[in-house]
Amino acid sequence: MGVILRIKHTRYAHLAGNYLDLGLLGIKVPEVEDPEVVQEAINAFYYPPIGRRSWGGEVGFGKSDIEDRVEYSRWWNKTGILAIKIESIKAVLNIRDIIDPLLTFMDDGANDLNFSLETTPHLELKTYEDCRAFVDKEFADVDIRVK
Repeated sequence: MGVILRIKHTRYAHLAGNYLDLGLLGIKVPEVEDPEVVQEAINAFYYPPIGRRSWGGEVGFGKSDIEDRVEYSRWWNKTGILAIKIESIKAVLNIRDIIDPLLTFMDDGANDLNFSLETTPHLELKTYEDCRAFVDKEFADVDIRVK
């Protein structure tokens, strides 16, 4: 069974490949607010030609089933799960810049988003539900799962 790990902090997005080399199926990056973090996660998550993940050993999820390096990297690039968490008003407002088609899905952290709304008031987005509606509207025409 595959495991998706929520890494401890956004600043560790560059270590996604290291975590995945332990046998994980996926990574979830918390508190994403900027597209640079998404790009950093993509580079560390995907093998070339999509990303820059290094081989990292023989323990990775599915490696025991696919021996050829190129075949495995293609399989991984289609199978691995890369997700982000939207947990601040800044992230909600930057959502169109943050989302990338290489992400498998995104979800939100209601408690952290509520903290953000309480400390960073916004004229139109006053509640968690307002933020969800804003994100849903922004992605009505985009092929990404919003949980």
